[in-house]
Parts: sequence; C-alpha cells; structure tokens
Amino acid sequence: MNKYRIEVAMIKGIKKSLGIFSLRFRFKFAEFLGILAYYIIKKRRDLTYENLKIAFPEKSMSELKKIAKESYKTVAKNTFIPLFLTELIEKKAIEVDNLELAKELYGRGKGLILTTLHMGGFEAGFSLAKWFDVYTVFKKQKNPYLNDLMTSYRERTGAKTILKNIENGSNDKISECFRNKGLLILASDQYSNGVDMEFFGKHTKANEGNMLLAIKYKAPVILAYSVFKEDRVNITFVKELEVEKKGKLRETLQYNTQKLFYDFEELIRKYPGQYMWQHNRWKI
Repeated sequence: MNKYRIEVAMIKGIKKSLGIFSLRFRFKFAEFLGILAYYIIKKRRDLTYENLKIAFPEKSMSELKKIAKESYKTVAKNTFIPLFLTELIEKKAIEVDNLELAKELYGRGKGLILTTLHMGGFEAGFSLAKWFDVYTVFKKQKNPYLNDLMTSYRERTGAKTILKNIENGSNDKISECFRNKGLLILASDQYSNGVDMEFFGKHTKANEGNMLLAIKYKAPVILAYSVFKEDRVNITFVKELEVEKKGKLRETLQYNTQKLFYDFEELIRKYPGQYMWQHNRWKI
C-alpha cells in the first residue's frame, strides 16, 4: 500500500508542478515521458511493433517506428487529460464537431450510447457533461488510491464514472444511466472474450456490450472519436450506427460488432499515430 500512496503523491506533485506552465508545455512534457516509456519498457514496445505489423504489413520498419513513437506520445498526453480536465474545458481547449447530431439522437429520450475507441484524447469525453448527463465506463485501477484520485478529477466535470465488472455495481449504474435517459460512453475496441470478428484482416474477439445495450434499451448508438491537434483536443461525432437485426441474437451482435470494427479500422488508418497500439489486441 505504501507503494500505491507514493504513486499517488507523485502524480499530485506532477500536477502541482506543471500547473504554472502552459498547456502546450505540459503536453510536450507528456510527449517526453511517452518517448521515455517507449525506450525503457521493451516488452510493451515489442508488442506495439507486433500489432503494427499485423495492421500495416505493407509499411516499412521506419514508417512503423514513426507511428509507434507518435502513439506513445499520444497515450502519454491522454493520461494527462484528467489532471487538467477542468482547465482544458475552461480554456476551450476541447473542441467538439458535429455536436448537433449527438443532441438530436439524445433528444429522442431513450438515452444514447456513445461508442468510441482508445484514440487521441479520449479522456476528454468527460467534457461532454456540459451538454449531456454523462456516464463513462472505465476499468478499475490496481492502485485503489489512484483509482479514487482519477475518479475525483473526472467527476469534477459533472460526469459519472462506472467501474467495469458486476462486483463494482456496473450493471446497476448502467441501468441508472438509461433510466435517466443519459449518455453512456463505451470504449469498446480492446480485446474481450466476446464475439468472433476480424480486425485488420486477422481473427480476434471483441466486446459486444454496446450492441446488446442498444437492443435491450432501444437506445440509439453514435460513433465518435478523439484526436490531438497540438495542445488542443478534438472530439468528432461521426454518425449514428444502425443496429441491423439478424436471425438470432448472437448473429445480430456479431454482425453489428464487426461493422463497428470496420469503422474503427477506417479511423485508425486515418490517424495511426493517435491509436493506442500498446494493448494486446490479438492476444499475441
């Protein structure tokens, strides 16, 4: 526990120390830490390259290296967002495109499922609490003190955090979201022992939860993503995702999840350096 407390103290110290500098400087410092992690943590770096080789077999090693380093910078900057989230909102450093589409779907009064991926500054999604009753699903941290700290930073926006897994009461809180006709944010691109599908032409599995919830609550689904633009974060609402029904429920979930991942793939190809490649997506 002492190690966990020290970790939290270090994060608080970094937040306080960097607070006197501009947002641009803070993100540059985050990029430095990202590159440091790239060189220090070999196991994760090797996994990153294995993932990139699957996704982009046509690219040279020098091209993959450029994408990998950019990805590390992006991931590091994203981890800084909760620390300075309220300031980013106050300084209008988070921009939202196609907001009217989200408002129209939200206005149907059935709740709204925002499905997204681990790209760019996805932590900035909490800022959407300015317009919506936001609930966001996150994985619980091993460090309980860090978990509490990051939750407190995120919820200062007015959004609510739902920790994954039944033992954390996630099902009850998701039900609460739809009772309140809220906006549920789900980042569903990472590996999960769910439906079979292809991602960048290779077999893997994915979580079908967003499609299942859409069917259960008859709620619309919207695709959104985030990218960094220097010291700013841009969130874009792309389109409504129509859930097409097939013969059996399992077929419906698999078909629509696969369609979603084709959309994810398109976005990643457009912004490869903004994607989190450090995750063991194909269970290599």
